[in-house]
Amino acid sequence: MTQSTAKYITLITGNCLDILPTIQEKSISLIIADPPYNVSKAGGRNGFRGKKFVDMTWDTVEDYSEFSDTWMEACRRVLKDNGTMYIWAYYRSIPLLPIHKWYPLNLIVWKKTNAFPTTMQNSIWSPSCEFAYFLRKNPGKGHTFHIGKEDFARDVFEQPVVNYPYHPTRKPISIISEMIRRSTNLGDTVLDPFLGSGTTAEASLSLGRKCIGIDINPEYIELANRNLESVPTRLEI
Repeated sequence: MTQSTAKYITLITGNCLDILPTIQEKSISLIIADPPYNVSKAGGRNGFRGKKFVDMTWDTVEDYSEFSDTWMEACRRVLKDNGTMYIWAYYRSIPLLPIHKWYPLNLIVWKKTNAFPTTMQNSIWSPSCEFAYFLRKNPGKGHTFHIGKEDFARDVFEQPVVNYPYHPTRKPISIISEMIRRSTNLGDTVLDPFLGSGTTAEASLSLGRKCIGIDINPEYIELANRNLESVPTRLEI
């Protein structure tokens, strides 16, 4: 089901593996993906062993790696030749992403200024960061990236964890907005195959970009739609 109350925003309920093949080839300027990290207490430190994400289940590292390869290849098809992609990752999921098929540009760090400390029983350093790969589709094609003499693009963001009760992994809109502002132009189309609460759509709309958002959970699509109602748009075609 497709729905959106915001002009230039398309929200689609469904599995991205089913929806991505229906999107026009080489029509997307930027992809921001926040895939499920597959980390759970039930799965121990490796995060697997029957972890369930809506109707997705991975019992092994190989299952999750295959899933990652499939959706990333589907994203490659719809991305323009000079397009780029940001992929959010946790330290456990980073080795499972097939980034060797892409041209890596940066590893962005989100340093959480209010990260919740782990307990003493865990016997590990308290995780205080999440990461986002900045990837280019092709090594030989120039990509969009806006930067100026006094407009530095640092690869570390220091932001608090978002206190948002309706979605467990909502990213700071300030970080998402910077990704979009620097990596696209006015009127470009941004794709988010794991939309969640709709942060990418909100940032795209406020910056004058179009957005296609996909999520398998209809409740998140409804939530994203409600969040968009209060976002003004700069885009008029």
